[in-house]
Amino acid sequence: MQGIGRIPVTINGSKAIAVTDVDVSEPKTQVQKATADGTVIRSEGVPLPKFTLKGGLLKDKQVFLSLFDEASKQGQVDLGYRLGTEEYVLVDCGLDNIQVSSDSNGTATFSVSGVATERLLVA
Repeated sequence: MQGIGRIPVTINGSKAIAVTDVDVSEPKTQVQKATADGTVIRSEGVPLPKFTLKGGLLKDKQVFLSLFDEASKQGQVDLGYRLGTEEYVLVDCGLDNIQVSSDSNGTATFSVSGVATERLLVA
């Protein structure tokens, strides 16, 4: 069995070719409560999807940031990603941080992080 080497990313269906690193998390608060009779009960919150994407800065145009901005102007940004044969969509995404950096070795990268309202398995 072969492992997944890359996780392709799309923004509203368009390929985000400059993305090299993908990190999606979906934290959900878990609370334990001990009752007076010694019973432990658990309750949980709702999942709160988060993402961080990193990639290379291109010399002529910043494709990822341009795609995200264009999608924002259309009203809603949905990020898609594929894990093997399963495809997921992060719905109604917003960025909470944009970072660019470079070093003396000629490496220029971007990193964006943000949140979504939900994560859906679509295929």
